[in-house]
Amino acid sequence: MKEDIYNREKTLRNLLKRIRNSNELLEENKRLILKFYRQCVAEGMSAARITKYIHTLKQISLMLKKPFDEAKRGYR
Repeated sequence: MKEDIYNREKTLRNLLKRIRNSNELLEENKRLILKFYRQCVAEGMSAARITKYIHTLKQISLMLKKPFDEAKRGYR
C-alpha cells in the first residue's frame, strides 16, 4: 500500500477533535455528525471521503445555526 503523503488520518482526527470541542456547533448536530462518522467507518469508507463528508456537514451546521432536523428547503 502506498504511503499517505497527505496524512489523511491525522486530518480526520483533527477535524473530529475540532467538532467535539466546538462551541459554535449545536450539541445535537455534533452528535449527529459523530454518529454519521461512525457509520462511514463501519461501511469502510476511506479517510479522505469521510473527511470531505464530515467537513461539509460541519459547514452546513455552522450556516444553518439550527438542528439538522429543523432544516427546511432554502428556496421556499
